[in-house]
Amino acid sequence: MSTQKTKSKKAKNFCTAFVCIAFLIFGAIHLFSCGNISYDSVVGLFIKIVPACLVMGVLGYKIGDILDHPKGSKAADYRNIIMDELENIDANMDFSGLSTDFPDFGEINAKLISEGQAEEPKIEMTEESSE
Repeated sequence: MSTQKTKSKKAKNFCTAFVCIAFLIFGAIHLFSCGNISYDSVVGLFIKIVPACLVMGVLGYKIGDILDHPKGSKAADYRNIIMDELENIDANMDFSGLSTDFPDFGEINAKLISEGQAEEPKIEMTEESSE
């Protein structure tokens, strides 16, 4: 069975469920308010229940259609927004106001390696990766 038939079936199932629920609820409320089942109460019931069932059927079909065809993954959209913001921040960064007296981490690492407190890095630095 193809997915298209299954998807359209979901929308029809929601439509049917909403119509049945509306029919039962509005019918029960009307019959309890009338107190009897006569010709006039049944005609009055159909006058009230047909528009209610139509509205609920359309709403059920729309809900099923929305569930069948979502617009996209919200998590992926959110991730794209975050990545765009990070790229904008990266492009606008200015290091001119920072102090120049930062320690040379290369010298510190070499000293720690010579003292045996650290291991040599396993990745070799090349000209392409150091840029």
